[in-house]
Amino acid sequence: MSDKDETARSEPDEDRDAKMRREAEEARAAHAAEEARGQRALRCPHCGNTTFETQSVLLNTRGLTFFNLDWLNRSATAYCCRNCGLIQWFLEE
Repeated sequence: MSDKDETARSEPDEDRDAKMRREAEEARAAHAAEEARGQRALRCPHCGNTTFETQSVLLNTRGLTFFNLDWLNRSATAYCCRNCGLIQWFLEE
């Protein structure tokens, strides 16, 4: 392989690395701004992504389902990471 081929291959890698560094810096800045407002950003513990699909989910129990009283069960919000698909569950108050 010639030096020209190696140079051609390394340029896209450098662009990708620069893009990843820029995105990481933007994510850190957004996280710092949210903490300054008293909020915490949800971050995927698996891949570090910060974008999620959300859905309200009913947490069924055997006893209430047996008596056909599912509407009395608690609900939770499920956040599904758009990058890796990891699901995080949070109880609603």
